[in-house]
Amino acid sequence: MGERRQPLNPARHEYTPDALQACVSALGTLVKAIGGQHETRLVVIGGLVPRLLLDDTRLDPALEQSDHPGTNDVDLCIELDVPRDSDSFYQHLQQVLEEHGFMGAPVPNGDGQSVWRWIRKVGSVTVAIELLTNADSVTTELGGTTFGRLASNEATRAGDEIGALRIRGAHLALANPEIRTLDIDLLDGRGMARVDIRVANLLAFVTLKSFAVKGRTRDKDTFDLIWVLTYWPEGPAAAGAYVRQCPGADHVDVHDAMQLLDEEFSTPAHNGCVRYADFSMGPGIERTMEAHTLRCREAHATIQEFLASWKASDPQLPLLP
Repeated sequence: MGERRQPLNPARHEYTPDALQACVSALGTLVKAIGGQHETRLVVIGGLVPRLLLDDTRLDPALEQSDHPGTNDVDLCIELDVPRDSDSFYQHLQQVLEEHGFMGAPVPNGDGQSVWRWIRKVGSVTVAIELLTNADSVTTELGGTTFGRLASNEATRAGDEIGALRIRGAHLALANPEIRTLDIDLLDGRGMARVDIRVANLLAFVTLKSFAVKGRTRDKDTFDLIWVLTYWPEGPAAAGAYVRQCPGADHVDVHDAMQLLDEEFSTPAHNGCVRYADFSMGPGIERTMEAHTLRCREAHATIQEFLASWKASDPQLPLLP
């Protein structure tokens, strides 16, 4: 029997502490095993970023929803274009995945085997590691995502089973990642290890999440975005000013991402706000129309405060009428 396909839009209760712990263990194990110069080519993006970017000391426990639900998979941004003499990286990456029990898996709700999605069981949890890389110029013009096989050693075909999904804005994650040093329980009872994890900075995170909010159906994308901006030190306005001064902030991908945010969260009735409210009202939260409306307004206010600060940081920026 094949892997049970996951829902396209998991609800909040489907993100569990066990799944989060399994994902962190898988991430730490992989990064440690890659080792050396190669580990700099792996940057965490996606649903693990909120917890990595904002450590517990920055959170106010008195604020509602300070607990982030975590993630069910590990999204890793990797370099696609590397020097010809460095293609052993792909062989090494494939070898590490296979040696730790990962195998290529079907894309959820899709057809055929994937060379960019690798899975294994960790206890009762199926952990997926998804490999992503930057979109090429054609993909960027189309505004979508495409599959791109990584370079392999043509003589030995080493690393030929590894691939990456091209996504717009991934270059920002690779350029200036944050580093978090964590003590992580490794897979298969190998003990605890201190591992340096490279994680997308706030600019890259907001940009990539903006494209995700527009381009796919997962409500959690909106929640991740609002959660990070809400709990950023001194709030959404400070986050907007911080992002504006990050290297790469003038890139067209960033500009387009900010425009998408303004469109998706333009009013409390817009889709981004509604999706945030739908996801945030998980188990234990009274689901009334009044409560849903309030959360829609929270999402709208958070994004608009962030964007207003972004704009104010550079009055010449042609953004937001």
